[in-house]
Amino acid sequence: LVPRMFYDYERESAYELLCRLPTEDGLPFRHEGIGSPNPEVVFVGDRHGGCDGPCGDPLVFRSPCGDYLRQALDYTGMDLSEYHVLNGWVRGRAVEVYPHPGLVTFKPRVFVAMGEEAGRALSELGVEYQQVPHPQYMKRFHARDVEAYGAMLKKAATGQC
Repeated sequence: LVPRMFYDYERESAYELLCRLPTEDGLPFRHEGIGSPNPEVVFVGDRHGGCDGPCGDPLVFRSPCGDYLRQALDYTGMDLSEYHVLNGWVRGRAVEVYPHPGLVTFKPRVFVAMGEEAGRALSELGVEYQQVPHPQYMKRFHARDVEAYGAMLKKAATGQC
C-alpha cells in the first residue's frame, strides 16, 4: 500500500517526490510503473521520452508533462494508493500489462490509455481500455484546463468514456 503523498508543485520537483516515495525493497522505482500494487485503475502512458538519468520511469514523474498529469490526477480525488501509472512502450515494445510482481494477482477494474500510442499498446495486448488524450497534448493545447483533464481522467477511471 502506497501512502498518501502531498505534493507541493511550487516547491518540490517531480523527481524529488519520486525520490521520497517508499518501495517495498527500498530501491528506486523501476520502469514498470508507480502506484498501488493492487489498483482499481491503471493509467497507461505511451513511452518515456528523453531524460537525463535512467530512462523508463512512467511519464507521471520524469517528463515535461509529468507535473501537469500529477495536477490533473489530484483533481480526480484519487491518490497514489488507488491507482497505478505505467508506460505502454519500453524500447519500442509493448510492456506486459502486469509487469510488477504485485500486479499479477489481480485484475484492475479499468485501464485508461492516455494517448493513441498507449491505446495501441493495450490493443496489441488484447486489453480493453478507456481512452483519454495524452497529457502532453492537453498541456500544449489546453494548459489552463488541468481541472477539466482531471475530470476526464476521473470519468475514464469509472469506465464512463
